Amino acid sequence: MSILQNNITKNNILIDHVKDWGDLLNSLPYPVSIVDPESNSVMINKEMANILDISDKPENAKCYHLFHGSKCPVEECPLQKTIQSGKKE
Repeated sequence: MSILQNNITKNNILIDHVKDWGDLLNSLPYPVSIVDPESNSVMINKEMANILDISDKPENAKCYHLFHGSKCPVEECPLQKTIQSGKKE
C-alpha cells in the first residue's frame, strides 16, 4: 500500500469514527473540534459551531480558516507544533 493510500485509509477510518461519535460529542456542554493532520476540520460539535457562529461545518474547511480566519496555518498553531514535535502542545 502506498503512503497516499495509507493516509487516505486512515482519514476514512477517522471520519467513520467521528460520525459514530457525533451524538456523543454534540451532547457535551463544551466545544469540541476534531482536526486531521492536514488541518482539515473533520468534526465540530454544536457548542463549537455556536462559538464560531456557524450553523454547520463548511465542507473541506481548514481549521486555521475556521478558528483564525486565515488562508494558511498560523505561526503558533498547536496542531502544527504537535505534528512537528510528536508531543502534546
